[in-house]
Amino acid sequence: MISKTDIKDHDFKTIEEYFNYIVLSETNGNRSQVYDLINNLSKQQKKDCLEYINENESGSDAEIVKNILIQSL
Repeated sequence: MISKTDIKDHDFKTIEEYFNYIVLSETNGNRSQVYDLINNLSKQQKKDCLEYINENESGSDAEIVKNILIQSL
């Protein structure tokens, strides 16, 4: 589970910035980082991330992250 402290440690203000960082990690080719970031999320946070991506992200990188999230649930 990602806590508010974890979010601040990554220099983010919101969990949504963390979700965006996951997609950006995939865009930059850091697939192992994507898995690590997703594994740090609770089940509910993974669902929230999936919802966030569905509403705010598009493209092949977002689809890859969505598939990884679905597999991790």
